[in-house]
Amino acid sequence: MEHRTGWWTKFGWDPPRVKIEFLPALMNVPFVAIILYVLFDNQEYWGMFNSILAGVFHLGNIPYTQILIWMAIAFGAYTAAWGIAGIVRLRILHIPALNVQPTIMLGVMVVLVVILLNVNVRVNLDYLFFMLGPGPGLAVYVGASLGIFVLVILLVVGLKQLTSLKPDSRGLIDGKRLHPRVAGATTLVSACLGFSMILAIGFYYPVTTIYWNNVIGVHSRYVDWNSPAIAILFVLAIISAGIGIFFAIRGRLPERARAFASRERLVAITSILAGGQVATIAWFSVQFEQSIEPALAGLWVYPATTFCLVAAGGFIPLLVAWRRNIPVTSALASRVRNLVKDPDMRKIISLAAVVAVVFVPFWFVFYQPLATGPPLVDVPFQARLVSLNGVDVPFVGDAVYPGFETQSNISHEYLDMGGTWRMLRLNATSVHTLSPRTPHFIEKITDGQHGVAYDDAGWETTSVPSPVSQYEDDEKTWGVVWYRKNVTVPPSFANKTVLFKLLGVNYFCDVWIDGEYVGYHEGGFNSFSFDVSSLLDPGTHLFAIRVDNPEWDKKDVFFYTIQPNGADFFNYGGIVRELYLEAAPRASVQRVDVRQAGFATTNGLNGSVTAEIDVAWKCPPAGTVPGDTGVLNISVYPLAFENETALKSRDTLRFANTSAPAFTSSHVVSITGAAGTGYQALRCDALLPLVSFWSTKRPDLYAVVANLTAGGTSDVFCTQTGFRNFTTDGVELRLNGAPLKLAGVSIHEQYPAPTGRSLTDDQRFHDLQCANATRSNWWRGSYPFHPMMYVYSDRFGIACWEESQIFWCNEPDIIAAISRGLTASMWIEMLYRDYNRPSILMWSAGNEPWAYEAFLTYLQQTKAFLDAHDPNRILAFACVSSQDWTRFFRETPLRIVTPNCYGGTFEGVPGAWYDEITANLQRYANNNPGKPIVNMEWGYWRDAGGNQSRCFLEGFRALTENPRVQGFTWWLLHDYYGPNYHNSMGVYNMERNWYEPATFSAMVANYTTFTAANL
Repeated sequence: MEHRTGWWTKFGWDPPRVKIEFLPALMNVPFVAIILYVLFDNQEYWGMFNSILAGVFHLGNIPYTQILIWMAIAFGAYTAAWGIAGIVRLRILHIPALNVQPTIMLGVMVVLVVILLNVNVRVNLDYLFFMLGPGPGLAVYVGASLGIFVLVILLVVGLKQLTSLKPDSRGLIDGKRLHPRVAGATTLVSACLGFSMILAIGFYYPVTTIYWNNVIGVHSRYVDWNSPAIAILFVLAIISAGIGIFFAIRGRLPERARAFASRERLVAITSILAGGQVATIAWFSVQFEQSIEPALAGLWVYPATTFCLVAAGGFIPLLVAWRRNIPVTSALASRVRNLVKDPDMRKIISLAAVVAVVFVPFWFVFYQPLATGPPLVDVPFQARLVSLNGVDVPFVGDAVYPGFETQSNISHEYLDMGGTWRMLRLNATSVHTLSPRTPHFIEKITDGQHGVAYDDAGWETTSVPSPVSQYEDDEKTWGVVWYRKNVTVPPSFANKTVLFKLLGVNYFCDVWIDGEYVGYHEGGFNSFSFDVSSLLDPGTHLFAIRVDNPEWDKKDVFFYTIQPNGADFFNYGGIVRELYLEAAPRASVQRVDVRQAGFATTNGLNGSVTAEIDVAWKCPPAGTVPGDTGVLNISVYPLAFENETALKSRDTLRFANTSAPAFTSSHVVSITGAAGTGYQALRCDALLPLVSFWSTKRPDLYAVVANLTAGGTSDVFCTQTGFRNFTTDGVELRLNGAPLKLAGVSIHEQYPAPTGRSLTDDQRFHDLQCANATRSNWWRGSYPFHPMMYVYSDRFGIACWEESQIFWCNEPDIIAAISRGLTASMWIEMLYRDYNRPSILMWSAGNEPWAYEAFLTYLQQTKAFLDAHDPNRILAFACVSSQDWTRFFRETPLRIVTPNCYGGTFEGVPGAWYDEITANLQRYANNNPGKPIVNMEWGYWRDAGGNQSRCFLEGFRALTENPRVQGFTWWLLHDYYGPNYHNSMGVYNMERNWYEPATFSAMVANYTTFTAANL
C-alpha cells in the first residue's frame, strides 16, 4: 500500500492513494448489468432482437441474443477478476496487456447498449426506467447521478495522485508498473465512455427529458436572439470580460495605463456594468413576458437565468481584478484571510469548493427537474368545460364546441368548402408552430401567405379534402403546407350564426379570413370549428389555412410534444376530411347531449329510461332579437331507416317518426349569455316510459330534437341517439342486463391513393358492410375516425371501441402530454363530438403504452373525468401483449382487462398460437382476478401456407376456452399502410375487393356461433 500524509492526518486518517486505475473495471459493472437486464427482461422479444440485429450487422440469422448474453457475462467475469486482483495487488492494474482490456470491453458494451436501446423508435434509453418501474427507476437515477458526482471528484483527485508518481528511465514504476500517464489515459477513456453513457441515460429519465426539452424549447422558439436587449447584454458581457482582464494585469501595464486603471475606476466601472446588465436582463424579461400568453406567464425565468450566467461569465475577470486590486479592510474579511493562510485549512476549503462546484451543476441538471417538474412552454390547448346554469358545456376558446351531425335544411344552410384550392408545400416544419398565438408570434408563422394581397398564382392546385402525401408517393411531404381559396358567401348567410367546421386536419391548423387571424387547432383526428359570424358578410372572402404536419419519429421541435409522435400507420397530412360553412339563426342550438341516468327492463329488449338532455345554445347579439327570452321545445322520436339509401343519409331528422313522440317538453329560456359568455344551457330531465333498447342485433335509434324559438325565428337541431345500458357483472359483459359477447375486427381509416385517409361516406359504409359480412358485432379503431363512421355504426348495430390518439407513448410522451394539457383537451373534443353514439361501448385511453407512473396518472385523471361526465361507457386501453404484469388495470381501477395477445406471432414460439395465447391470457387473468377480458389484437399475415387462418383458429380456440374472455378483436379487417411498409394482416386486401377465403370462412362460422346468444 502507498500512503501519503497531508491535512487529513489532523483527523487521525492516513488513507492509501486513490487507485483510480480501478475505474475501468468499476465502469464495466453497470453496463454488464444493463445488457443482461434488458435481454432477460425481454425474453419474449429475443426473436425480434435477433432479426433486428441481423439487419444491423448483416451477418445472417445467427443467435445474436445468446451471443450477447455470453459476451456480457464474459466481460463481467473478466473485469471482476481483474479488479479484485488489483485491489489485492496494485501492480496487476499496471500490467499493459491487462490494463487496456477493460477499456476496450467498455467501449464494446457502450456500443451494444446503444444498439439494444435503439432497436426501434419506441426503445430508447428511457426504456430502462420503464422496465425498472417507478421506485427502482428513481433509485437508479438518483444513485447513478450521485455515483457520477463522487466518481468525478475521485477522478480529479486520483489522476492528480497518479500523475505525481515518478517513473524510471524505462517509463515504469518500481520496474514493473505501467507508466502512470498510460494508466491515466485508459482511465480517462473509460471515464469518458462510461460517464457520457450514464449521463445520457440520466437525461432520458422521463421527467428530466421533458424538463430540458421544454427549457430548450423556450430558448429556441421564444427568445428573439436578434433583439436589441440580447445584443446589448452580450456586448456588456464582452466589455466586462475585457475590462476585467485589463484591470487584472494592471501590474504589467505601462505606467500611464496603470495610472488609469485605478481602484476607484474599477469600482465605478463595475457598478455601471452591473447596473447595465441588470437593467438589460429586466428589459428583456419584460419584453419576453409581453410576447406570450397569460397561460405561459413566468417562462421569462428560464432565458433570464441563462443570460444571468452569461453576465456572470463576463464578470469573472472583474472579480479576479477586484481580488487583486481591492484591499480587504473589514475585520471579518481579515479573519477569513488569516484562516485560509493555514495550508491544511486551505486544502479543506479547496476540496469543499471542488465538491460545491461539481454539485451545483449536478443539482441544476438532475434534481431541479424532479423538484419543479417540466414547465408548460407550448401553445395552450383551448378545450375546457364551462358551467352554464349548472350544465357542464364544452368550450374551445370562447365558443361552445358544437355538434358535428348534419342538420336538415329547416333552419340550417351549408356551404361546402371542398374542391379546388391553391396549395404551397414548404417541406419543413416551423419552430414556431407550437408557439403562443399572440400577435408577436403569429407574424413568425407566416411570410405573408395569409394576406389578401399575396400572389398565389404560382402555387399548385389540389383537391380538398385529400392528404398532402400518399403512401405511394416517391417523395413525401412533411411540415408546413399553405392552402388558399376565395369563397363566395351567399346572401342567405346574412345576419346568421356562421360556423366554419373542419372535420379533420393533420396536425396543426391555423386559419385566416381576409388576412385576419381566426384561430388554431392541434390534433389530426378530432373535429373542430370556429365561429366566424362577425367575419363573413355575403360576398367573396379569402380563406388561408396553414397546416404543419411534422414527420414522425424525428428528434426535432415536435419531439415528445405531439400525439402520436410515431405509429405503425401512415402519417397522412393536410386537410384530410371535409370542411364547410354552416349558417343558422342568430339564436341557435349548438349541441344536444343525451345522458342516460337510469333504466329498467324485464326482457333486455325494451323498458323505461330516465335521461338528462343537455341543450346549449348561442344567444343573439344584444338588440338583434326582441325580448330576452325564448321557447325551447325538446322532443324524442323513434327513427326508422327503411333502406340502404336511408342508412347512408346524413339528414337524421328525415327519418324521425314525428307522429309518435316518446317524449316532449317545453321550456321558457333566457337568450342572454350566462357566465360572461354568449351562450346559455338547460338540463331537461326526461322520463321515457317505454323505449326499445339499442343492441347489436336490434339497433333501435331515436332522434332528439331541440327547437329554439326567439324573436319569431326558430332553429331546429337534431341528434341521433339510442338507449342502452352497458356494464360488467363479475367476469361478464352485460348489455341491457343480458350477457354480451363481442367478436370483432380492427379497422384503419385508409384506402389506396388517391383516397388515403380522405374516405367518402360510401367507403365508410362499405367498410362496415365488410365487417358485417364477417359476422363481427364490433370494431376497433386506433384513433378517432370520421364522425359518420360512428353514426353508421349506430345504424348497423355494430359496437365500437373509440380510441384517443395517445398511441405508442413512452413515459416522456405522457409527461409532456399531461403538462401541456393535451390529454384533457383531446378527451373533451373526442367525448363531446361522439357523445350520443350508443354504439360506442368503450373509450380507449390509447394503444400499447411503454410508460409507467405518468400513464397511470393519465388513466386515473381520464377515468375521473369520464365517471363524472360519461358514466355509461367503460374506460380501457390496449395493453402491450407481454405486459401481463401491468398494474394499470388494478390501480386505475379499470373494469375490463384489454390486452393485445400476439403469442406465436411476435412473441414466444413462432406458430404456437394456441399455447402462447393461452399462457398469456392466464397471466392476465392471474394478475387481474374477477374482471372480464376482452382481447384487442391477435393476427398474422396472409401467406401461401395458410398460416393466417391457422392463427385465427388456434387463437379463437385459446380465447373461447378461457371463461374470462368475453370478447376479442382480430387484427385486422383489411390491409393498411404502415410508415414505410404494406401490412397484409387483413382478411380483406387494401382495396376491399377480395378476401382470404379460409380466414373469412372461419371467421363467419366461429363469430356467428360465439355471438349467437346475444339479444
